[in-house]
Amino acid sequence: MKRNLRVDKDEIDILAVSPKGETLALVEVRATENPSKDPRVTVGHEKRRCMRRAAAKLRAVATFHGCNVRIDLITVNLGCSPPRIAYYESTIPFSLQK
Repeated sequence: MKRNLRVDKDEIDILAVSPKGETLALVEVRATENPSKDPRVTVGHEKRRCMRRAAAKLRAVATFHGCNVRIDLITVNLGCSPPRIAYYESTIPFSLQK
């Protein structure tokens, strides 16, 4: 697992491999202090494009190791007590096909 990994000009908050090694997950982490705001809405078009571009650049590594690539999202709402944390798998569609 790596945190704050740079892939050219793009940054991946967390890069992780599943326990069995079958999935390479690029994870974006978003937080808000507003209890009525869903942190998912802060992932705009540009950030999605950056995540897809980073995933495409890691395609060769994933293919070499026989992994699938997935882009996930972790949200943290700090305005709730206790803070509300959610994990969304495959939240940004990405395909290994060129």
